[in-house]
Amino acid sequence: MFKLLINPSEAIDNAKARKSFGLSFLTCVLGALYLGISVFLIYFLPMRQPAQNSLMLALSVFVGVVVASFYSGWLLHVIMKTLVGKGTFWAGFTTRVYAMYIFSFAGLLASILWVINLILNNNLFTWGVYALYALLGPIVLAQTFSTHLKAQKELYDTNMVTAIVGLFVLVMVGAFIAFATSSILSQMLIRL
Repeated sequence: MFKLLINPSEAIDNAKARKSFGLSFLTCVLGALYLGISVFLIYFLPMRQPAQNSLMLALSVFVGVVVASFYSGWLLHVIMKTLVGKGTFWAGFTTRVYAMYIFSFAGLLASILWVINLILNNNLFTWGVYALYALLGPIVLAQTFSTHLKAQKELYDTNMVTAIVGLFVLVMVGAFIAFATSSILSQMLIRL
């Protein structure tokens, strides 16, 4: 798992050689767990929310990330199957999960650092945390997106331009889903 953080390209090559759905699923569960723990730390300690509320929110995030990983992996598979004419669900799922894992691990570290910051209650440390977020945030996003594109290129055996087009289509579908969901929810709230 940690090879994915240190050398994503090698981890992708290993995944391509092994084609293990179990390893991809384990990566998904760990990434979802990291995000769930992050949410728990952020809502329970600093916001002083009741533990059961924070646990339910963390569990919801965990389940939501796992379901979203499967769904977005399937969407990516449909998109790339249309663009390239080959590929499997495993390739789409693994692509999505490998990128998510990097982001969720960074989120876990960021939330732990924020909790330490709250415990220390030191202005200098707070500014240091902000500076660290500002410096490392773009690096994490760059590694997340480049890992996604590299995995998409390698696991679907295509070129980078097609991988970029596939990611663009996936982002557009995601934006449509977010817009449609927010429209439906807002209409439901208006009727209450």
